[in-house]
Amino acid sequence: MMRRFLNDNLAAVARRCAMWRRWVNDRSGVAAIEFALVFPVAVGLYMGAAETSQVLTLSRKITNITAATSDLVAQEKTIDDDKIGEIFNAATSMIVPFAEAPISIVVTSIVSDASTGATTVAWSDARNGAARAPGQSFALPEGLIAKGESVIYTEVSYQYDSVIGHFITSGFTLNDEFYTKPRRTLQIVRE
Repeated sequence: MMRRFLNDNLAAVARRCAMWRRWVNDRSGVAAIEFALVFPVAVGLYMGAAETSQVLTLSRKITNITAATSDLVAQEKTIDDDKIGEIFNAATSMIVPFAEAPISIVVTSIVSDASTGATTVAWSDARNGAARAPGQSFALPEGLIAKGESVIYTEVSYQYDSVIGHFITSGFTLNDEFYTKPRRTLQIVRE
């Protein structure tokens, strides 16, 4: 009886070992399992690379818009509503193929008092943003302008909402700023 018990148990263990070996050596579903594990990671990497490329392209465009806007304003001696409107139109057209609506452009002329060197806003214009109040104090980086000079300060922001971001986050804002000294006069007059 004991011998039969041992033989039955040994046979059961041998069958289990054989089943285990067959299961370990069976490769029929490995490709499907590997695909199921790798596919979401590969899609995530692809979407992340595409999103990063979009953000880098947009960031470059924002920098170019900021510099071009500041440069176009700095070339003028006087500026009026029509001229600043044309400059804003040219600047927002540079954002294509991205949407124009989320872009905000603020151009500000900052002057330094000839006697005290205090810097204040002479005039400011904005598209899709808030213009600064004339006479408002404005802190500039040290040594940017001397007493009695002025500078054009341009700031651009863009609210970026990604396609992927709708599932992950609500988006973010890209910002850039640029300082340009007037080229043809000490201070650009706003008419």
